[in-house]
Amino acid sequence: MSTTVPQGLEEIVSRWVDAFDQRDLDGMLERLDADVDFRPLRLSGLRGSYRGHDGVREWFAHLERLRHEHRIVLSYAWAGAEGRVFAVGSLSLAGEADIGSVWALHRIDGQRIAAAYQYLSDADVIEPVGPIP
Repeated sequence: MSTTVPQGLEEIVSRWVDAFDQRDLDGMLERLDADVDFRPLRLSGLRGSYRGHDGVREWFAHLERLRHEHRIVLSYAWAGAEGRVFAVGSLSLAGEADIGSVWALHRIDGQRIAAAYQYLSDADVIEPVGPIP
């Protein structure tokens, strides 16, 4: 579950991550633009990018088929210029504590995520970045 993420654009990202962590596809799609450009974490068996709700459904089906049970716990999210939200968190697996750091950049149009790019990274690389302008 997400922690310490303020209201506003950050809330849209937080609710999307919460829906993902609960494996609630409808809740995820509700927060994504119909033509979303989605580039999820590069995990074994998954493509690098997916387009639109159909692409997200395809990605989600791959997750289930491959039995990927990872979760993302948000630590920080900052709203920047032009609807961009930078988020930092950790990746965990069922029964495992944090196994790595995750960061993501989202572009919000209206009240929907129009683009989401997720990356695995070391915490020491993320920390100096701070809030995006």
